[in-house]
Amino acid sequence: MTEEKLLALYEGVFEPWKMRLALSRIKAMRFPKRDWGDMMQEAAMVIWSFEFVPAKANGATELTVLYAVINQHLLDLMRKRCRYRKRYEKVLRQLGVHEDGTFHGEEPSSEMLMPVTMDVQTATEKLPDFEKDIAFLLSQGYNCNEIAGMYECEWKTINRAMQRIKACFDAVDVNGELLK
Repeated sequence: MTEEKLLALYEGVFEPWKMRLALSRIKAMRFPKRDWGDMMQEAAMVIWSFEFVPAKANGATELTVLYAVINQHLLDLMRKRCRYRKRYEKVLRQLGVHEDGTFHGEEPSSEMLMPVTMDVQTATEKLPDFEKDIAFLLSQGYNCNEIAGMYECEWKTINRAMQRIKACFDAVDVNGELLK
């Protein structure tokens, strides 16, 4: 999709300069062009919830503050992608997949992965709803501080929940590396 078509999707919803700013930050951070649509949706949600309060801006303009907010959100998304990619590469290495995509030994099948899935399911079904939610968010790449922000609590609360989740995983002998 061209830049013009992408910006046209938000015409009449947001001030045009805000969406141009978001797209310029997406491009500057070198997100692949195929992801621009998704990144613009993410930025639109940030812009939608953004409220400029001049009294709290220490003399900064709305442009400067929105720039910082969008930039921080995109950096967070980039970090999540990096964490996810590292976890994915680690699993591939554990399965014996080489960097070129070839397998060392026998190619893994879905049956090889099934016991781990069943163990994780067994461990998580014993958890209270709060800790199930935390486990799900961790699996999506969110870190402790991000989850604490979502629940408006201290990171220590989330950290204690993570320890209880790990204990449940250890009880069914699931590798604790899943929570890192």
